[in-house]
Amino acid sequence: MRLKLGITTIFFIKTNTMTPRSLTDKEYALLKKKLHQAHDKVIKVTLHQVEAMSELLEKIVMPQLKGVKIDLDALKLDTTSYIRPNLQVFFSDIVYLTTIFDEIKDIKQPVNVAFLVEHKSDMPSELALRLQILDYITAIMKKNYDKETDTTIAVLPIVFNQFEKEWISQSLRSLFPQLSEMITRCVPDYDYLIINLATLSDEIMDSLDKFGILKAALLAMRYVRNKEFLKQHFEEIFLFLQQHPEKIDLRDQLIAYLLGQSDLTVEDLEELLNNIFSPVLKQEIMISGNGFLAVAAREAAAKAREEAQIEAQIATKKAVEKAVEKTEKKAQLLSNTLTVLRSWHKGVAIDFIAEIVDLPYNKITKLFSAFDKVKSNYLSKPTINMTELKELSKLDDDVLTLLLALIKKQ
Repeated sequence: MRLKLGITTIFFIKTNTMTPRSLTDKEYALLKKKLHQAHDKVIKVTLHQVEAMSELLEKIVMPQLKGVKIDLDALKLDTTSYIRPNLQVFFSDIVYLTTIFDEIKDIKQPVNVAFLVEHKSDMPSELALRLQILDYITAIMKKNYDKETDTTIAVLPIVFNQFEKEWISQSLRSLFPQLSEMITRCVPDYDYLIINLATLSDEIMDSLDKFGILKAALLAMRYVRNKEFLKQHFEEIFLFLQQHPEKIDLRDQLIAYLLGQSDLTVEDLEELLNNIFSPVLKQEIMISGNGFLAVAAREAAAKAREEAQIEAQIATKKAVEKAVEKTEKKAQLLSNTLTVLRSWHKGVAIDFIAEIVDLPYNKITKLFSAFDKVKSNYLSKPTINMTELKELSKLDDDVLTLLLALIKKQ
């Protein structure tokens, strides 16, 4: 939920009619990091769907690999964790295993390979990028090394990016121009494929399955800064739901992504949803999953920011900074509480929840107890009012309202 909070902060600063507060260098760095994570999460959720990765390889990657045939039927997501803890922030962790046939070599025996997708929303230095990928390649090859046959798999890296200008790769060896070829031949080198979303041809975009998950995600990411395009093509982005109504996580992630990264307002979203979804499904989208959490977090953070701005007019700079920190923590607590509520509704174990939210274990158990208390009292006495339930549970209005909505939906 830290992602949603970072996004809401940017939204409020951009749209508030009051004089915006300037971000500190630390705040700007933190928000920039969270923006990267937003793009990264969409790619990860999308390409963890085998059918999306299959289409990406068939229609975007294979044209770059002349004479190579990829066995798409054998494509399998590799869920092994290859990344060392200190590198966790750098990698999308999208690895697929399959076999390929290199028709240029005219060898009929298939070769086991791993396709590694590394997503970049900010243009890195060539050296930084190559060192990250090299570390990952080494880890994958080591993990798949067979001592008995003295073999491993080949790793084919793909750099997926959204840069507005073309990215031209440089070899590791070319980064040492002061050394002779005799010495640089000892420098490890490799190449990688590039997919630049900003420069993908219209022909390729048109070739994607209009009901496919890949096209939905690429359209959303490619035009997330173009409000008019999003409004005109909203139905096209969500056509995949007609064939994949079960993809709730991806649907909610796209809703949250558009809310957080584009200029679409909640009112815009409701109007667009009215045009393509039934009232029942629209209501579900707005009150469930990441879509609802994004809206709730945005409203909570906006309210907190507004209170901090009012205090800023009557307080010293030090008092303002303290007030902002306090209200940010309040908004973060609400976001974490909503995450716990949704997990409780889905029957997720407390031990697992404790790993993904920034709340102590005993706080989570108290929330579970409060949720259970509200549910049992509401079911036994449907006429019970909000005041009684609030006194009984000690829950905030926002949390209690969503809790009742979930109970009623059951």
